[in-house]
Amino acid sequence: MAEPWSGQFLQALPTTVLGALGTLGSEFLREWETQDMRVTLFKLLLLWLVLSLLGIQLAWGFYGNTVTGLYHRPGRGHSSAESAGDREENSQDVSAPA
Repeated sequence: MAEPWSGQFLQALPTTVLGALGTLGSEFLREWETQDMRVTLFKLLLLWLVLSLLGIQLAWGFYGNTVTGLYHRPGRGHSSAESAGDREENSQDVSAPA
């Protein structure tokens, strides 16, 4: 048999949890406001991150095609089946006695 207070407890649970979260949030805000150096450092690092990402994006816009051209190796234009056949022929040539 269920006790009569368990229903009241379940009804009050969301209010209790929200109250605890509200208290925790207000405590965090008070701590945040008193730690001026921490806030300043956070803002500085966030600004540095955003500026770095913007710089990378800008540099890639200018030099992206050049970098891609340096590292892109164009193929011979054969299909994969022909390439596999070429590899088999090459491996036979190497293993054949001279």
